[in-house]
Amino acid sequence: MLVVTRRQGESLLIGNNLELIIKEINSSHIKLCVNNSEIITVGKWKSNIIADGVKITVEKINKSQVKLGIRAPESMAINREG
Repeated sequence: MLVVTRRQGESLLIGNNLELIIKEINSSHIKLCVNNSEIITVGKWKSNIIADGVKITVEKINKSQVKLGIRAPESMAINREG
């Protein structure tokens, strides 16, 4: 599992076609925008399978940032975007 820290408005690119943007950080959950369309809510210490076997877990939430655990197939690159 890869753990990354992101702030509201920052994004991740997973594989060739999965973009996740942190839309909202709350003390108990976050809201993610998937590929500029679907908004999903993920609670603290909860996991969601997003697509193509990619699993996102909210590891820790601070006031302005979130630590995400990402499990993805080894063939998928994970890149931090702005």
